[in-house]
Amino acid sequence: MTPSAFPVPLGVRAVLNGVVGDRLEALGNPVALSMSIEPHRSARGLHRSARGPRVLFIHGPCMHDRHWQAPTGRGEDFGDRLARDSGFRPLYLRYNTGLAITENGRRLAALLESRHRGRHAWRGPFHVVAHSLGGLVLRSAIAEGVAQGHVWTEQLQHVVSLGTPHGGAPLERLGKHAEAALRISRFSSPWAVLAAVRSVAIQQLGHASLAPWLRTPGLGDGLVPVSSALGQGAGSLSLEFEQRTVLRGVGHLALVRHPSVTQLLLQRIT
Repeated sequence: MTPSAFPVPLGVRAVLNGVVGDRLEALGNPVALSMSIEPHRSARGLHRSARGPRVLFIHGPCMHDRHWQAPTGRGEDFGDRLARDSGFRPLYLRYNTGLAITENGRRLAALLESRHRGRHAWRGPFHVVAHSLGGLVLRSAIAEGVAQGHVWTEQLQHVVSLGTPHGGAPLERLGKHAEAALRISRFSSPWAVLAAVRSVAIQQLGHASLAPWLRTPGLGDGLVPVSSALGQGAGSLSLEFEQRTVLRGVGHLALVRHPSVTQLLLQRIT
């Protein structure tokens, strides 16, 4: 029986990619997601007449592009609201969140460069809204793009970082400690194998050692420590943000659909 006979839902694929995506790609497993830029899928049609700057949304670990399109109010998602109020054109990155951050950054840089060249190249400035791991991938892409002299880096105008662990994520560091503790005893060491089954990207979340990212709006949340999300942790490499905002009572996953975030996006990139 071929793998295509049992299609795996996108949500399940996204979770598997986040946990073992590096292994899936190495084995050539078709469940591994390829990086792509997906269109806005709203039935409201507000984006079809939009002619403003493009806004690229980048999701976090174990998620996918359609998480951004859950209604946030009046039946609208972030893309609908940005298109309706300011004429922005929403787009969404889909990618394997289990790959190394630098590898995803390299691929994103190349993908954006391809979109800015040729007959149908993107024209004018564009913005990026990145959630969690997505912010680290973008930081890596910017570093790669600048090093390679990519034209898209000159068109990137605003970046909004939603709960990105710029200073690392303590939950991943806790996972590393748990793995080490399980290896101490010969009775518990077999369980350490299961604890070690974390994709390279998830392991890298513990210590976000990437190139500096300057002058970026940032929003903190409850899962990633506020100091890490706002670039104030020891591992944040003295990030410089234009603005910082903490949304009280808004969880990490809720940042991709909360109405308060929608209003802040309109304020930051218009």
